[in-house]
Amino acid sequence: MNRTLFSKLLLKVSRHFQILDMDNINRDLANPCQKRVFFSYKSLLNKDIDNVAHAQIQHINQMIHYLIQKDYCIDLCDCQDLTAFERHNGITYDLILGFGPLYEKCCNEWAIKQKILFVTENNPAVVEEKYEERLQNLNQRHPRINTKKAIVRKGFYTLKQFEQSDYGIILNSEYNAESMLSYFSKYGRINANAIRNKSYVYNSQEILRVTSSVKKKFVWFGSGGFIHKGLDVLLDAFAKLEDCELNVYGLYDEEKSLFDKLKSPNTINRGRVSVMSDDFVKNVVLGNTYVIYPSCSEAMNTGVATCMAHGLIPVVTKECGFDYCEGMVVLNDFHVETIVKTVKELSKLSVEEIEKRRQYIYDYSDKVFSLASFTTKFNSIMDSFIE
Repeated sequence: MNRTLFSKLLLKVSRHFQILDMDNINRDLANPCQKRVFFSYKSLLNKDIDNVAHAQIQHINQMIHYLIQKDYCIDLCDCQDLTAFERHNGITYDLILGFGPLYEKCCNEWAIKQKILFVTENNPAVVEEKYEERLQNLNQRHPRINTKKAIVRKGFYTLKQFEQSDYGIILNSEYNAESMLSYFSKYGRINANAIRNKSYVYNSQEILRVTSSVKKKFVWFGSGGFIHKGLDVLLDAFAKLEDCELNVYGLYDEEKSLFDKLKSPNTINRGRVSVMSDDFVKNVVLGNTYVIYPSCSEAMNTGVATCMAHGLIPVVTKECGFDYCEGMVVLNDFHVETIVKTVKELSKLSVEEIEKRRQYIYDYSDKVFSLASFTTKFNSIMDSFIE
């Protein structure tokens, strides 16, 4: 059974047994006037927050922590579980926070004083436009390839959710956020939190030692979205870069057939790896120099942020959701020729220059993509919203 079918089946079973809801978090039975928030995101049930596969689990915990500090009673539900609406219908909420089909239905049906959209993707209108551009580009390059196996990013956000919301918390770059600002009376931008391997500490001598053997090695650290996230373009580019290597992590089973049709000897599907594992340090961090991600439209991608947090140099499109920092390489466009030219130029950098860039990226990310930084910024934004 493939991942998509299994996930849908699991969600149906979970809904049937009503095991996704986390209700009455921080409930004060002695305070009948306690304010209540409906939080539409992802459930933390059965999650080990010290060993997570996605950074969202960590920042959801911090968001709940803030709401507890403000003495809210919190009902947390899965953002795609529309049956949660019926289970909570009739409860009075002072605030709704989150996104997704459940957020949209609740905002539409309930009279809630404050509605805060937490934006972890790009503007849905931009996503649709940019994806169509990528799809047409792939069809021009490979007219015989069936793209039906590609995972399409949709379902979490609609323009209606933006129109319903009073305020927005935008996990994105200034460039990407620009198209969303008109929807909100107030907004705040926030950086993603990276997942960190707690055993890894940057060592300049170690990087200098390994760089000569990995200076032409690039990693795509992704998830579902073969076309959306630019992997098809990378495979065509690296087919023309025989002395370079592209290591692919996180490819979904449903999209392996697409990968196999475009791969070349120097583009390798490495499967999945836990950031907390020794394999991640050995094979991803020390086994590559760059993380490359020519996505067509993202919020601040946590996979790239995680690689940056371990000192890999980012090579990204401006649509990837990152504000520019020293050492970052921003692609002029997503086309194969541009990527080939950029990779060739990077391959000429000296070992010393590469180490200098890696050190800066590591130090920068330690500040900007830390969970502590996310927490401080989230708290500040929420303080400016809450009446």
